[in-house]
Amino acid sequence: MYLGPALMYSMNLITLIILILYRMIIISPQLTMVVLIPLPVLSLLIYRVSHRINYKSGIVQNKLSLLTNSVQEAVSGIRLVKSFVKENEIINDFKDISTDYMNRNISLSKTNSIFFPLVLFLVGFSILLTIYFGGLLLAEGKVTVGEITEFIIYVNMLTWPATSIGWVTEVIQRAAASQTRINEFLNKKDFTTYYLSSKNKNSIYKFENSIDMVDVSYRYTNSNKVAVHSINFHIEKNNIVGFVGHVGSGKSTILKILAGLITPSSGSLFFDNQSSNNFNWDEFRNNIAYVSQNIFLFSDSIRNNILFGLDAVDESKLLKISKNVSILEEIKSFNQGFDTHIGEGGVTLSGGQKQRIALARALLREPEFLVLDDALSNVDSETELRIINYLKSLRGITIILTSNRLSLLSQCNQIFVLKSGEIIQEGTHLDLIKEFGEYQKLFINQMLLK
Repeated sequence: MYLGPALMYSMNLITLIILILYRMIIISPQLTMVVLIPLPVLSLLIYRVSHRINYKSGIVQNKLSLLTNSVQEAVSGIRLVKSFVKENEIINDFKDISTDYMNRNISLSKTNSIFFPLVLFLVGFSILLTIYFGGLLLAEGKVTVGEITEFIIYVNMLTWPATSIGWVTEVIQRAAASQTRINEFLNKKDFTTYYLSSKNKNSIYKFENSIDMVDVSYRYTNSNKVAVHSINFHIEKNNIVGFVGHVGSGKSTILKILAGLITPSSGSLFFDNQSSNNFNWDEFRNNIAYVSQNIFLFSDSIRNNILFGLDAVDESKLLKISKNVSILEEIKSFNQGFDTHIGEGGVTLSGGQKQRIALARALLREPEFLVLDDALSNVDSETELRIINYLKSLRGITIILTSNRLSLLSQCNQIFVLKSGEIIQEGTHLDLIKEFGEYQKLFINQMLLK
């Protein structure tokens, strides 16, 4: 609306007003000055009311966002809502939000409904001034009846531009309110800025030997808490490296930094002693596969979800990868196999099936660097062992993962123990279970549970 009709009408209005005023001045400068008396009042009205419209438009946009978010959350969490028997409460909340949104819209409409009539009144007042003062000038012989008639026609022609000023103002103010909300999102720094800072850099770097994190810290936007603080470690290529720690210890944050999803607040990340700020992250991330703990699947077939981002994949390769992540037999058990539609977010699949499909999707890219953020938490221990043995058999791939399962961590070449955003222990599984500390406590607790 803003880039289309609003801009088009604005240009049309400016052109029309200039041409009409030019012609009116030629006919009678005196009458033109009198007729234009309401214009300063009109300008003041537009200024005051447009500010009010902008304010109310911003509120309406916020309420609409709140309304859509409430619907999305209610639908996404329908199982939780039903399990807690909160349907009526959710419905009542939706009614309250809808009513508030309706009232805000009505308030905005009332402002607009006052604005347009006032504009038309001022235009009509200009016509009255034209007739009155035109008659006086006619009596003095300074204008003719035809010129007064022409003046009235011109004033009527200005009615649409004057009225449109209100409409254009409303559209621009709504666009301004929407743009403010868009800018709030675009200016967030929680997500990666690597590709923005390195977009114009031509160097495409391939990971060859090692990864180093040097004094890396990260603080999430609008949070007083530092997620990770002064992280330092060295990782050799082709190893399996694990990060372990309690919830909120910073495991996921470190993996997001390694995958280029977020930018460190301070410190540096090096690949083979080359700073990650000096090469093209947009290209480099083609070598990285990241599997989040929050699996996202499209409302599409299993095949299209696994092949996402790939142009063409041999069927035998798809079957092989699916078998190696222990999902092939389960896919075959579906009536349509790989062509089975899984619904929004993979609603028809179990948590373990979602994780294995996401893992298959990552491995099909043949990455050099695989990042698994608690990506096997929903699979049983037997399946987990088969998958980790397969991952260990892969050549030329570095795997970095998070988990609190010792069965998985015991397969890692190197383990880092995190607490409150800092690394407090480092070593192999055998070294750490002998050393008094958090890892040994975790080991003892899991042994007791067995």
